[in-house]
Amino acid sequence: MDAPTVDGPTVDGLEIIDFTKKGADGSQHPFEIRLTNGKKVLVHEEDAYKNYYEDGHSFEQLGENEGAELLRFQFDFQVHKDGLKEMKAVGNTIHSNPMAVYHANVLWCYAYGLSVAEEDNDDLLCQFEMISIGPSFSKKPKTVKGGIGNNCPPNQLEPDVRSIYLTIQGKDEKQISLVKKGDRFVAESLLSLNLLNAVMEQVSTLTMRVQLIIPSCYFVLTNMIDLNLKQPSTTPAAEKILATILAGEKPPGYDWVITVADGSPREYFVHRKVLADASPTLEVILHTHTSLPNEQLMMVSHEDRFILATTHAADMKTILTYFYLRQFTLPAFDAFARVGRTLCCLLPQETIAKFFEYWQVSIVRDLLELDRKDFKATLFACARHLISIFSAPYGALPVAKRVAVATMADTVCF
Repeated sequence: MDAPTVDGPTVDGLEIIDFTKKGADGSQHPFEIRLTNGKKVLVHEEDAYKNYYEDGHSFEQLGENEGAELLRFQFDFQVHKDGLKEMKAVGNTIHSNPMAVYHANVLWCYAYGLSVAEEDNDDLLCQFEMISIGPSFSKKPKTVKGGIGNNCPPNQLEPDVRSIYLTIQGKDEKQISLVKKGDRFVAESLLSLNLLNAVMEQVSTLTMRVQLIIPSCYFVLTNMIDLNLKQPSTTPAAEKILATILAGEKPPGYDWVITVADGSPREYFVHRKVLADASPTLEVILHTHTSLPNEQLMMVSHEDRFILATTHAADMKTILTYFYLRQFTLPAFDAFARVGRTLCCLLPQETIAKFFEYWQVSIVRDLLELDRKDFKATLFACARHLISIFSAPYGALPVAKRVAVATMADTVCF
C-alpha cells in the first residue's frame, strides 16, 4: 500500500489501510480512498503483513540467535508505480504500513516516509526517513474519552537503535545508511526520483528494505511491568474475620449489613469503622445515612444497612478484601465491568489505579505461566483474560492486553 500525500511527512497524519479489493479475474487492482484532508490512499496488497507464524515458529524463538546481545529486524516496504506517479512536486510524500519490531511481548513501530525534498534540473530528489511512532501501529491521542490512557505502556521508551540502513532492491542493490534526527532516522543521501522510476521499469514493485539492530535487553517485559509486585501484608486475625464475613456469617462486633442484588450469601455483616476507614465516600454515607445519586448504593431507612443494587455475591470477595485487608483481588473475568462500577462509586481515583496495577500484574503472571502445549487451555485462558481487559476502561491494562493478544496469536498459529 502507498499513501500519497500533498504535504510533508507527519506521524499524526499517517493513514494505515491494510486491505484490498480484487478484480473479477482475481488480479490486484489499486483501490483508491480519498481522505477529507486532501490526502488519498492507494491499496494494492491482499494482506498488510506476512504471517510469519505459518511455519509453526513463534516470535519468541530466536533459533541460533538465542542469547544474542543484539537482534536484527528487517521489513520490506513495497512502493508501487501508482505511488511514485504522485511524486510531482516538493512536499509530496508517500508512506505505507508501519514496521513493527517485536519480541517477547515488547513492541515498537516505525513508519517510513518518502518525500520530495528539492528539485534538481529535470529531476526531483527524495528524502527517505523512518519515523518513530511508538508502542502501537498508529500514533494515538494521549487520552481517550472515558478511558484512562492511550492503551500503550506508559513507561515504555523508544529502543536504542544501534544501526539502521535502507537497501533499494532492483536488478542491483543500493544501500544507504540512516542517521538519527530528532524522532526519526533520515537517509544520509537524497534519492533521485528518475532513478527510482528507472528501477520501477524493471520490477513490478520497488522494494525498500529497512534493517535495524536493537539490543536484546530492550525486549524485557519487566521493563514495563513489575511482576514482583506484592500484596500489602495482613494478619491471620484479619483474614479470619474476612473469611467469616464472606461466608455470610456474623463476625464479632459487626454493626452494619450490606445486601447485594444477586447470589448467595445476600447479606454481609460488616463493621462501620472498617468501611469508613477504607472509603471516604462510605464515611460520608454512613454519617448522613443517604443513598448515592446514581442508585448504585441505596440506604435502607431506619436500618443499619445499605443495598449494593448491581453487585453480585461473587463480587464481594474483591470489594471486602480491599476493605478489610487493603489487598487487590482479581474479580471473575465476566464481572470486571460490574465490580469496577461499584469500586468507582466508593473509592477515590488513586485507589482505583492501584486496583488496575495489581490486576494487570495478576493477569500477566497467569498468561506467562500458561503451558502453551495445552492448546485449548491456553486459548481458554487468553479469551477469559481478554474479556476482562476489554471490560476495563480503555488504557487501564495495556501490558496485559499486549501479552494476552500475543499469547493467543502464538497459540493459534503455533
